[in-house]
Order: sequence, then C-alpha cells, then structure tokens
Amino acid sequence: MLEIIVLLFLVWIIKWGQSKLYKKYGLKNLSYTCSFSTTEAAQGDEIELIEVVKNNKFLPIPWFKTELITSRWLQFADADSTVTHNTRFVPSFFLLKGHHQVTRRWKVTCLKRGIFGFNRVVGTMSDLFGENAISQGFPVEASITVLPLPLDFHQFLYSPRDLTGNIVVRRHLVEDPFSISGVREYTQRDSMNRINWMATARQQAMMVHNYDSTSQQAVTIVLNMQSSRYERGGSSRSSQIEIAIRVCATLFEESLEANIPFQFMSNTALGEDEPDVLTESHWGAQHVLDCQRLLSALPMRSTRFFSEFLEQEYSRIDSTDIVLVSIYLSEEILEFARQKQQDGIHVKIIIAAGLEANQFPDDCDVFCLYDEIDEREGAQADAV
Repeated sequence: MLEIIVLLFLVWIIKWGQSKLYKKYGLKNLSYTCSFSTTEAAQGDEIELIEVVKNNKFLPIPWFKTELITSRWLQFADADSTVTHNTRFVPSFFLLKGHHQVTRRWKVTCLKRGIFGFNRVVGTMSDLFGENAISQGFPVEASITVLPLPLDFHQFLYSPRDLTGNIVVRRHLVEDPFSISGVREYTQRDSMNRINWMATARQQAMMVHNYDSTSQQAVTIVLNMQSSRYERGGSSRSSQIEIAIRVCATLFEESLEANIPFQFMSNTALGEDEPDVLTESHWGAQHVLDCQRLLSALPMRSTRFFSEFLEQEYSRIDSTDIVLVSIYLSEEILEFARQKQQDGIHVKIIIAAGLEANQFPDDCDVFCLYDEIDEREGAQADAV
C-alpha cells in the first residue's frame, strides 16, 4: 500500500514539475512566422501560405496549435476550416522536438478580389499531459492583394435591338470621331453633330457618320456601387456588384490593347474620410495595373446616390467616350447619357444584371449581361 502511495506521489511530482517547467519555459525561444508566396495574385490563382515554427531550446513541445483567422475568400486546400460569415478559421497543429523547425505550406486558392491577410496569430501549446494550455500572440505581416479577373462579358452581352438575340459588339466599346468608316441611317440616340449632310441630300434621308474603333480618343469608365436606386451605404447585391467590377477590369484591358487613355471613377471611397474614387486619365500597362489594384481595394458600399454623383461630377466627365457600368438602370442614368450625347460625347451603358426587353430605351446604347452569368457567380459564392 505504501508503495502505491509513493508511486502516486512521484507521478504527481512529475506532473507538477513538468507543468511548472512548461509554464515557465514552454513559449521561451519559440518563434512563429507566416507569409504568402507572393504579394499579388489574380482571382482564381493558387498561391502558398508558408508557416514556419522554430523551437530554439532543448525542451520539446508535444502540442502546438495556431489558428489563422482570415477571409472566407481564401480557400485552404485539405484544411478542416470553419467559415463564419466572411471569416475563415484555419487550425494548424505542430509537434516540435528540441532545437527543431517545422515548415508547413498551405495551398490557397484566391476566390475573390480584395486585400486579405492578418497581422497577428495566436499560438497555443500544452504540457506533456495536455492539461495546461498556454497561449501567446505572434505578430506577423502576411498580406495578399487579389486582382479582379477580367470577365469575357462579350459572349454574355446582348441588346434587344438585335432581332436575332445577341448583338454584334465591337472589340472596343468606344468610337473614334476622327476615323469614319462610312454612313448609316440616323437613329434617335445619335447626336446632331454626327449628321453627314451630303449623304443626307443624296439619300433623301437623315444619314450619320459611322465611326471606327481606334486609339484616337479617351474614355471615362464610371462604376456604380449602388445595388438599387435608393440604396445608401452597404451593397445588398454583392455578387452582382462583383460582376460589375470584373466588367471594369475587362474595360481596362481593352483600353490597354487599343492604346486608349482612360480614367476611372466611382461613387465609393477607400476610407471613411477619403474622397470618392477618381483617377487621372492615362494609358499604359502600369496605369491598368494601378486601376486593377484600386478595384481590389474597393469596399462594398456607396458614398453617394449615383444620380447625385453623376450630377455633381458632370463637368469633370469630359472625355470623348463614357462607359457607365451599373447593376440597375434608372431614369437619372438615362438622362445623364442623353445630355452627354447632346454634348457630342458617346455614351454606352452596361448593366451587369438582367433586364426586361421593355426596359431598354430607344435613344441610348444600353447593353446587358444575361441572367445566367449572375446565377453562375452567385452559385459559386454560395458554395464557398
């Protein structure tokens, strides 16, 4: 009986001693770092997140756990992660011997544009018996900018003016007033300065110039961050707004291919006290990249009603062409387009959502994306 008591006492002494030992020295000389394999990627790319844990002492660590808290739009392969709203929790477990280093590489898929990362990771370790948990925060600097993936929207673009269904869209959605390819009949959406009077006299019908799409003009790309006409603040239809952002990314690349200078503006701001987004008019690969990075950072909210935004910024939008990107169509948007067309500026409106045929006006160039692309993108977001 005495031997059992002595044995139990020795076990208790060992447990008590190792508990004190791990509490005092368990997190000593223990380092943790994590970083992404790149600082910038495109939507849909697969990158790596690299975790490195180093135990710089003789005392082994039998159980060490970290929990990464990041965006749900970074999908970790082969990870038993938990998603809550827009946050993903990824646990990671390590066993380290004395003076031992463990490196773990996670395969991460970038599902959505944005700027993601973390600057602090909490690590938890326990003693040999797993009874006492000790936690410590480790400062890290891991950030990734995910650029929006340009959308090949031309295959989804349609207008009811085309009786066969799909409309034939030029490679670039802007026209050059200095490159005339011929004449055609006048329509209500044409401004008076396009009329070819000699052709009108010959044909005994109102004829206008037909312009080519070349690189002799500038374009302003305007993005509406409102989900509906009277919405204020956060956007309620985020999946469709994301499609509109990808349409803008496509327009940036088309402008680059055609060597067309462009500026980008939107009724949103990057910070609470910052002005609405407005870039200078430039061209080139660096300008496109800067604007794509700007799209990555756009918050999902609007700062002003789009009608107010167009009215207040009317005089600043003075390029030869304007492309308005929105997920809804309103009379205020159409009125802005009509006024600009009267000023001799060519305006196109792209609706990144479905519209009924009777919603298309006769005097404005309005194009729309099929509903199927909205459903596809929405289903992908819901599946994550």
